[in-house]
Amino acid sequence: MRDGTIVAMGARRYLQNEVEDVFDRSTFGAVRGELILLRSHDEGHTWLGPTVVEPPLSNPLETCHAVVELADGRWLMPTSILRNRDGSAPDGVRAVALVSEDRGQTWNRLLDLLDSYEQGLTRFEVSLIQLPDQCLLAASWAFEFKSGGSHVLRYSISKDGQSFGLARSTELNAETSKLLSLGEDRVLVVSRRFDKPGLRATLVRIDGNTWVNMEEIPLWQGPDQNVRPACISGRTECAAVRFSPATPAS
Repeated sequence: MRDGTIVAMGARRYLQNEVEDVFDRSTFGAVRGELILLRSHDEGHTWLGPTVVEPPLSNPLETCHAVVELADGRWLMPTSILRNRDGSAPDGVRAVALVSEDRGQTWNRLLDLLDSYEQGLTRFEVSLIQLPDQCLLAASWAFEFKSGGSHVLRYSISKDGQSFGLARSTELNAETSKLLSLGEDRVLVVSRRFDKPGLRATLVRIDGNTWVNMEEIPLWQGPDQNVRPACISGRTECAAVRFSPATPAS
């Protein structure tokens, strides 16, 4: 954060036995758990917490992103609303951002980022950044329940920081993707593709509401197609990417 605080978010889930899984692939539902937040004021040497985050939702939530601090001081926690383990979804299934206006003490509001549930799609692994012009850019993996396949990565933009426009195609055959603003209108996208193994980096230009793919290079070409970028950070001159193994639809 701008004041030097390091904020960590995670999930704590309570399973009934040692063989129970957090995610049920027969329903594409998950065990509901607690979102937890920790803080460090000394560069990670010591930590305060965890404290339990109480979101205005009843469905399970995916933990897939760092907290984003906006220029106006709000904190956003990008996440995806998942089905319950029994397949029910009273809150719908979509990508949202929890909103805190008191530096993580309470999270009483949310922003809708991407929603394709009526088309039979869920949203996994959402990524969100603020651009230099203060607009917000979100992108998320679209997974189809019926076929078990992935669709083209889609994005949405918010001009006012409150409401997002319609989802549009990035023309990238990508699943888990992470975004990094490079300044001006340039964005770096690191993604796992569903049409080829490894990780790819794509240089993108944001022209108003339009996503323009400029150049793509392979970053890692290992055999594991389930690898995913876990985080991406840096500045215009240098970017660091951390990636880890993943399981399908996780």
